[in-house]
Amino acid sequence: LEPLEGLGETKTQFGLIVIDRSECTLGLLKGATISTLKHMYSQVPSKHGKGGQSKRRFERLIEEAAHEWYKKVGYSATECFLKRDLEGILVGGPGATKDYFLGKEYLNHELNKIMIDTFDTGYTDETGLRELVARGSTRLSEMQLIKEKSLMEKFMKEVLSPKGKLASYGIKQVETALNRGAVKQLLISEGFEKMENIEEGTVKRLGELAEKSSTEAIIISTESEGGISLQKAFGGLAAIL
Repeated sequence: LEPLEGLGETKTQFGLIVIDRSECTLGLLKGATISTLKHMYSQVPSKHGKGGQSKRRFERLIEEAAHEWYKKVGYSATECFLKRDLEGILVGGPGATKDYFLGKEYLNHELNKIMIDTFDTGYTDETGLRELVARGSTRLSEMQLIKEKSLMEKFMKEVLSPKGKLASYGIKQVETALNRGAVKQLLISEGFEKMENIEEGTVKRLGELAEKSSTEAIIISTESEGGISLQKAFGGLAAIL
């Protein structure tokens, strides 16, 4: 499945932010790989001030520094994420800082549209990124299943349509459509390669054809009703044209 997995990995990526008042790390989850894009420390003083300053003045200085810190993080997030084709963004960190950061709209409004959720993490460095992905993995899996369900519903709607012009299934039919550059989304059951009567090299050939015609290839799991239908009723391979 290497050619198809390669196509999928380049498209599915998530932005990661772990933040508190003293530190922030921005990262990227691409496939199963977590990479750090930027790591920063803030200049926000601790709430235990030195003697000689009034409490009220010191608290105001802290809040001003925090405001500048959140602005800096928001700006860095825009630089790191805005031009990337992200599926969504996860935000983590200890305590309420992450929610304050989002609630006060320091994050670019375009990025805010693809915000998935916030998660509690104990760290805000590279360890925090890994912790964030671990805590958000269930949610990401649910999102993937929802996406797969939506695609299968779209495919079935075309199959059942009296016109039936925008759906194809079966190896020969799908391969012909790929050769014509007519496939928008290629749907492959995760059990396709293990099915009987699948000749060796079929998956590689389909992957190369999909790549050549800029077709989006999606591996459909067998954990949903639609995924089971794809494997059993349509031979594990289908296309939305």
